[in-house]
Amino acid sequence: MVSCIGKILEPLPLLFLGKRSAVHKFAVGESVRVKDGERISESVQPANKRDGCLFMDQMWGYCGKTYKVSKVVDFFHSERKRENFRPRSPLYILEGLICEGKMSHFPFPCDRACPILWHEDWLDKV
Repeated sequence: MVSCIGKILEPLPLLFLGKRSAVHKFAVGESVRVKDGERISESVQPANKRDGCLFMDQMWGYCGKTYKVSKVVDFFHSERKRENFRPRSPLYILEGLICEGKMSHFPFPCDRACPILWHEDWLDKV
């Protein structure tokens, strides 16, 4: 429970946050192909982002290859803002693709091994 100006509030279960904000093209278990680098380059803004989703340097190595969808992302947690968010566009987690933790602005590599989020526009049906 959370105390707020003398009132006791129950946190709302995720059920009350509503349904998915978008229709998803791909389902869990479905095979998808990561688009080739040229097509992805056309879809990312100058900061390598698409609708706020970052296309990290290591992701270029997965271009043109086929993977299975392991999760459709309905919500994600922002540690910086300490809140859960609904993605602006459909996002997916692909089997076996984990962040290596190497970012140019990190003084040291990160060892958390988080799943990589893939924007729907970067994937094709097989």
